[in-house]
Amino acid sequence: MDEAIVEYKKAIELNPQFAKAHINLGDALQAKSQLDEAIAEYRKVIELDPKYAEAHNELGLVLQAKKQLDAAIAEFKNAIELNPKLVPPHLNLGSALLDNKQLDEASPEYKKAIELDPKYAPAHFGLGMVLEAKNQLDEAIAEYRQAIDLQPDYAEAHCNLAKVLYLQGQLSACLDFYKRGHSLGSKRKDWHYPSAQWVANAERLVRLEAKLADVLAGKATPADNGELLGLLEVCRLQRRYVAAARLYADGFTADPKLPDDVKGCHRYNAACFAALAAAGQGTDAGKIDDQEHRRLRQQALAWLRADLEAWSKQLDGGKADERRSALAALEHWQGDTDLASVRDVDALQKLSAQEQEPWRKLWADAAEVLKKAGNAK
Repeated sequence: MDEAIVEYKKAIELNPQFAKAHINLGDALQAKSQLDEAIAEYRKVIELDPKYAEAHNELGLVLQAKKQLDAAIAEFKNAIELNPKLVPPHLNLGSALLDNKQLDEASPEYKKAIELDPKYAPAHFGLGMVLEAKNQLDEAIAEYRQAIDLQPDYAEAHCNLAKVLYLQGQLSACLDFYKRGHSLGSKRKDWHYPSAQWVANAERLVRLEAKLADVLAGKATPADNGELLGLLEVCRLQRRYVAAARLYADGFTADPKLPDDVKGCHRYNAACFAALAAAGQGTDAGKIDDQEHRRLRQQALAWLRADLEAWSKQLDGGKADERRSALAALEHWQGDTDLASVRDVDALQKLSAQEQEPWRKLWADAAEVLKKAGNAK
């Protein structure tokens, strides 16, 4: 690269108006992460030939690398305006918009790149990232698979597909794709992802998934709290909320100190699992009757009541950072969708009058604690 830079500079010395030499020098400087010098070369190209679409595209890439997203977006748009059929600017504009959290604007750019070149794997990968960010996981999986079909050695696509499969609780498939991504990526000098760690974590979850059936059948018990929390992660990913609430209850019996760790949110998470299961959500909620629904709501209420008491004490007598933590936790309660079935007015009205009253009392007490904390500030 250094020798190439010398030659490009010599070409420019011989002919300063040679735009191609400037853009090639910019590319070489960009490859060496000499971004400011690369910007200068790309701007020179545009000065010599304002309609040089590729120069606007390359300038946008460097500006994006420098986190100047608005400026990068403008350059990609300039490139597209000059040459709408040029594929890379659409891809790069989608990437910059995605970085800028403009998901709805990013999606059409990736789709346009695919329209122009259906076999362009990076465009499918980019669209997959947008869909993943929008929690459209099945659609994201389809795009990542398409990218892999087009470019089987696309390590990033293997890893991203693994991540989405993880989010869906498909742990064995997740492990397979993490292994493939790690095998491909770790051979590259530019690979900077912690893929070995991803593989190890997926292997751990697959082992725990295999043990979960025995634990739920009473044939085995968690070796320690670390394994318990791992089993609960499997339940969460697979939306097995009834099982998760039961595991937490058993874990609290085995170690009475565990629920008192409010910073760990174990009792709160247990309450959320119980509330979700009682509301009929999750993959295992169809197996329980009305009596069990009520029991789970009562358990969730008891856990939340205990947590409210603990947070209230921390607000009254804790240090400044402890009071901030308590305040943040109780504020989170007010909007957590996991608790909507036992908090929101319309949901509570569906419960019996006998059940409604203690829940209303809980939320009124929580609001009063928050009010006092706000006044204290």
